[in-house]
Amino acid sequence: MLVTALNNNNTMATRDFKGTPLSYAQRLYLVKQIRDHPVVYTKPSNYTSVLKQKAVWEMITKNCNVCFSTAELKNTHQLKRTWEYLKNK
Repeated sequence: MLVTALNNNNTMATRDFKGTPLSYAQRLYLVKQIRDHPVVYTKPSNYTSVLKQKAVWEMITKNCNVCFSTAELKNTHQLKRTWEYLKNK
């Protein structure tokens, strides 16, 4: 996914957020973590729920990066996108 934006000099800046895909073991671990934290797949209804959901996603990201320390580090955005893909599959 390429993101294009104007930087301070009104020139185009492009960043690529796409990393290497998660392995099968990483995807299984992600699903297990999400099942252990149901707040992730419930629709947030207020600000507190949003904060709780964000904190849980960051904890899941940290756990995934620790568990698979030899693989490329993933960020929360990448794990959320993978979860959305798996959920819709």
